[in-house]
Amino acid sequence: GMPFEPQHWHNNSLEVIARSAAVGDLNICFSYGTADRYDSSFPMRKGVETLSGILRERGIPHRFDVVQDGPHGWNLVQGHLEEVFSFVTQAF
Repeated sequence: GMPFEPQHWHNNSLEVIARSAAVGDLNICFSYGTADRYDSSFPMRKGVETLSGILRERGIPHRFDVVQDGPHGWNLVQGHLEEVFSFVTQAF
């Protein structure tokens, strides 16, 4: 938001949540596309690798996929709908 609120950003950081929250009962899945348009302005790959590492250190099962030449956001998801639906429907 504007103006930028550093404390709000910190409190809602996935890294902070992954380190401290009771997330062991969640099914966690996230993907990163190597052609993410935000990589030039924000260390996306480093962030998702850090998140995966924290979850792994805590023994929290999760799925982390790196999609070679994958874009950001919906464009990445759209190209992998079968995998996404398979993951989401496991909870039903």
